[in-house]
Amino acid sequence: MFILAGCATTGEADASRRVRFTNTPEGALATMPDSILFAVNSVELYKQTDELFDALKPACQSAKGKFIVKGHTDNSGSASYNLKLSQQRAEAVKAALVARQIAPSRIEAKGYGMTRPIVANAKTPEEMARNRRAEIIFVGETVESIGGNKIEKALSDIANKISGLFGSLLK
Repeated sequence: MFILAGCATTGEADASRRVRFTNTPEGALATMPDSILFAVNSVELYKQTDELFDALKPACQSAKGKFIVKGHTDNSGSASYNLKLSQQRAEAVKAALVARQIAPSRIEAKGYGMTRPIVANAKTPEEMARNRRAEIIFVGETVESIGGNKIEKALSDIANKISGLFGSLLK
């Protein structure tokens, strides 16, 4: 199982802040901060996420079976609002993968709202941000089998190039 979760700011050079892959008992897990995917209270993907989903395409293609996109929110707002928002965000991530020729029958989108926080009883903006994420789980896969380390490196290289361009413009 492979999980993709999201919440870093766009333009950060550290790939581990954009997407982080780990192995779990269920399968490979990729975690992405929500803030690189969506504006607050929005289900519309930022245009800047194109390279992220392009980079994730090989992992989706390498996976042997189905995978699940899971949407999560923080604890602000009502439970019913957050459940709906998380489902819509999971569907948006699924649509981005389908747009990259990943068969929709291989992808399940599921919203969890605020029911599975990383930080229980989050109070600070930083804690709440950690709970906002989208995840993709490839059941029975490993980070190695889906090429997660290569994806992290590719995204890091892209972020470093962008950071370098911005740095040279500011000089």
